[in-house]
Amino acid sequence: MTATHRCLILAPTGEDGALIGEVFTSDGLTVKVCSDVPDLCRELRGGVGAVVVAEEAVTAAHAAEIRGLLDEEPAWSVVPFVMLMSSGEGDDAHRIVDLFGMHAKVTLIERPCRAATLTSAVRVALHARERQYEIRSLLERLESQAKELSRSNDDLTRFASAASHDLQEPLRMISNYLGLIQARSVNLEENLRKYLTHAIAGASRMNGLITSLLEYARIGSAEPELTTFPAAEAVAEALANLRLKIDEVKPAIDIAELSTITADKTLIVQIFQNIIGNAIKYRSETPHIAVSSSQTEREWIFTVGDNGIGIKADNLKRIFETFQRLHVSDYAGYGIGLATCKRIAEMHGGEIWVESTYGVGSRFFFSVARRIERPSVSIDVLAS
Repeated sequence: MTATHRCLILAPTGEDGALIGEVFTSDGLTVKVCSDVPDLCRELRGGVGAVVVAEEAVTAAHAAEIRGLLDEEPAWSVVPFVMLMSSGEGDDAHRIVDLFGMHAKVTLIERPCRAATLTSAVRVALHARERQYEIRSLLERLESQAKELSRSNDDLTRFASAASHDLQEPLRMISNYLGLIQARSVNLEENLRKYLTHAIAGASRMNGLITSLLEYARIGSAEPELTTFPAAEAVAEALANLRLKIDEVKPAIDIAELSTITADKTLIVQIFQNIIGNAIKYRSETPHIAVSSSQTEREWIFTVGDNGIGIKADNLKRIFETFQRLHVSDYAGYGIGLATCKRIAEMHGGEIWVESTYGVGSRFFFSVARRIERPSVSIDVLAS
């Protein structure tokens, strides 16, 4: 049996500890009798199933030393203590329980007690401790799987970036040669000129797709550069980037007072630009766009609403997946924009979602955590 399954015993005299140890050993338990509190603390560091302590063996100073050690325990660990008390009632019982803090579960047994009662209490404590070690094992496996998923994701991101770079150069050469041919296409037949135009458009579309893939890969591989700024500035930059389309379509755009946030400003601009750009693209005859924000204790929430063509209910989640396009024949696009927005929101500890009525309009929401906490698994394993 490993150290993590044993029972530590601390009694005021060696004879008391040895006697308790003999009782436990005869019942098939693994025990270690500690000579004093420093000895107990050393053994605790090596892993333990349960601890049996006589009340008079632990002063307030000793309890503080033990508590300091217990406070270093990982979140999954609550060490079971069985405390032998001269009285299990009143202020003394509460004082003893409070002395050991949150990382100990204290069971009080009033003396004198039967050996079977004490042994049963220790077995219950050992069983509870065994469940804790099972949780530790599950967390270790979870951490291993999380690391493997992270490595796989990093590999995919690097592949997408490398593939996109490798594709750009030959595509640039194809586009250049097609341009040269088009410049000398006056004497070509009408059908040939039409084919050439289609080829140039296809090359241009492919270039846009590769550029979008590169941007998507870069966002996934870099940490956000956090600054504090008024979100209205991010909206203003997004509108400036969309100025040509806005001047052409002339949508009504209402911007409410927006929160000041801590985030990566460039990435937040990208979210607003993508969502507002979609509102302009999938517009009604008299387009209207409204931008607003709210906040809770944990996050800022931004809303971009429009009165456009709307989205059918069965597509509300699918649109945030890569390469998902709803109106392929009617609208140009690559199916990466909203997937990029989803990745940006998640990098900021938030999420993105949409509410929509088909034929009436949509309201896109995204949140930014007020304190960014990236998902992680931290395992602190006791030696066995």
